[in-house]
Amino acid sequence: MSQIAISAEPDDENSRYNFEQPISVTECKKLNCGSGLIDRFHRVYFPVSSGSDIYTDPMKIYSFIKQSTNGKTSLTKIVDNYKTSIDRFNSIGKHSFVIHNEQNISYVESRIDFPFMGHQTIISEERAKRPCLPTNKKEAQLTPEEIKTDVSQCPLCIPNLYEKTALPRDFFEGEVCVPNIFPFGLFHKTNCFAPHGKTLATLSQNDFLIYTSVSKKNTEDLKAKGFSEVFNFINWGKLAGQTLKHPHFQDGAYPSGLSTTSLNRRNKYLELKEYSEKPLEDFFNIIRNSPLLCCENDNIIVMAPYAPRLPDEVNIYVKNASNFMQINDKTAKDLSKMLAVSCNFLSNRGVTDMNIGCYQDNLQDPSGNPMMFCLLPRNKNILANSELTYGTWVIDTYPEKTAQEYREYGDL
Repeated sequence: MSQIAISAEPDDENSRYNFEQPISVTECKKLNCGSGLIDRFHRVYFPVSSGSDIYTDPMKIYSFIKQSTNGKTSLTKIVDNYKTSIDRFNSIGKHSFVIHNEQNISYVESRIDFPFMGHQTIISEERAKRPCLPTNKKEAQLTPEEIKTDVSQCPLCIPNLYEKTALPRDFFEGEVCVPNIFPFGLFHKTNCFAPHGKTLATLSQNDFLIYTSVSKKNTEDLKAKGFSEVFNFINWGKLAGQTLKHPHFQDGAYPSGLSTTSLNRRNKYLELKEYSEKPLEDFFNIIRNSPLLCCENDNIIVMAPYAPRLPDEVNIYVKNASNFMQINDKTAKDLSKMLAVSCNFLSNRGVTDMNIGCYQDNLQDPSGNPMMFCLLPRNKNILANSELTYGTWVIDTYPEKTAQEYREYGDL
């Protein structure tokens, strides 16, 4: 029988279980027995075979802890305890186990995302040792002649622009914004923000200043038209869905309400807001004291998510803005710099294909939820994260390693 051993150390000598001794899968299932899972509130270990959806939702975890302690631990106290210790943050929704079989012994860690998404991520560095892995190569830098050839075929470059795009055309800093001729959203636009031939390694702060300025203008226009929920994203590389080589982003209004991901983020924020006036600041304080912090300035905080969905995922939060309309000049410069540095860093890590998704708050009735950018690499060990579905992600890179490399990159 395969064996699983919970490898995290107990809090004290009086802990109920000996976490150093291997236990069978059957015994793991038996541990799913209410208060038996809890030695002290911040040491909760969930067997990998539990099979219960309670472990996919942080708020359900809170409720479960409260029930298991017969109501002696209030939800407010649980949230307060979350704020005070990264050790507790790392323990809730996380368990480690060792898988034994006749060929191999693998250390695996399972994490539940906190505080928003609720998905499960399984981290296994052993996956990086597979002989069939895709090769992660750096982006090819086109020669001037290759760029010239590309430009001659690009529908977003002159002279093709006037024949292959729709009206109206808006120009900004030498780049163009046009209606998307294959839309999925309302007032769906394609917006160029950098010269043809740019790579992730060469994107600059100035390129992203154009991006933030155009995004702000488009968001203001959408709000004036009465829209509340909007999208904004960059597809980079074929694996990320990019079909035009010219660097561009897309934005517009959702035709039928929020996406599930955006809605989940907002609902979690509103739930946490019931127990803290500034739930994101509490979360940021946890990150500041953890190995997940990449860098931070007055307006921006960059981190590797606790339970990443893809290898080397990076999240960028704008601390003082819920949407593009609230970004002032200083924040725009800081955000643009961090977007450029993050793209340059990920390129240095072997990323060639990536999605950048921006989550914005409701434009008409904002909740105060800070806007956030998810940078999702698509070419790194793609076989590992596509094998499990139904909300479980499998990656081979610890986010702590990603954050460490980020901090060392350029001595940030």
